[in-house]
Amino acid sequence: MVEKQYTFGGLPVRVEITDGLVRIVNDRPFKQAVVTQPEAVTSTLVEGVKADYKLTFGRDLNIYDESFIVEIWGHLYGDYLLVRYRRALKIILIFGLYDRFRQSCEVVDCGERKKDPNRWLWDRLVPFRKMLAKRLSNIRLSRFTES
Repeated sequence: MVEKQYTFGGLPVRVEITDGLVRIVNDRPFKQAVVTQPEAVTSTLVEGVKADYKLTFGRDLNIYDESFIVEIWGHLYGDYLLVRYRRALKIILIFGLYDRFRQSCEVVDCGERKKDPNRWLWDRLVPFRKMLAKRLSNIRLSRFTES
């Protein structure tokens, strides 16, 4: 495993890179960097991670760039919805599901097919990439995170 830090507009984005899997820490600086400029920041992050992955493991990370980007945005938007509609979702998502979903949003795990059983989902959501970018860019950071 390799720990890397990428910086966007002075904001640190922490990433762990392991064989077939990338884990992005979904903290306030990461959210702030992405919602400020979703397209530019996420594309640059994916390029950097994939370059570092190749240097580390001597092979390409087998995730299409578009799918990688959509997965990052999907996790961020899901996290936003969980926080924004917390009261209603805590009632709807019973038996600890709300807390489990929130916990799973703390780190964005992006993996190759053999490591990420949801890879097919992110691949299929690529056509909605522009819509997700627009939604993310319209989010005010203060509504994105719990105080």
